[in-house]
Amino acid sequence: MNFRRLTVATALGIASICPLRAEENLVAHKSLTPELAFDLARAALNSCRSRGLQVAVAVVDRSA
Repeated sequence: MNFRRLTVATALGIASICPLRAEENLVAHKSLTPELAFDLARAALNSCRSRGLQVAVAVVDRSA
């Protein structure tokens, strides 16, 4: 038990000492056009309906 705590404490210490570069913190994402998002949502809805499932779909804008 003490060895495990020592290992965790050492790992946390090393992680806090190591500097992080700014490039590693950036997250890149690709956006869909509203038309494409709507088409994908419509296709998912039609696929579920053809299987007899009752579902709802939504397209949300992540930039808002």
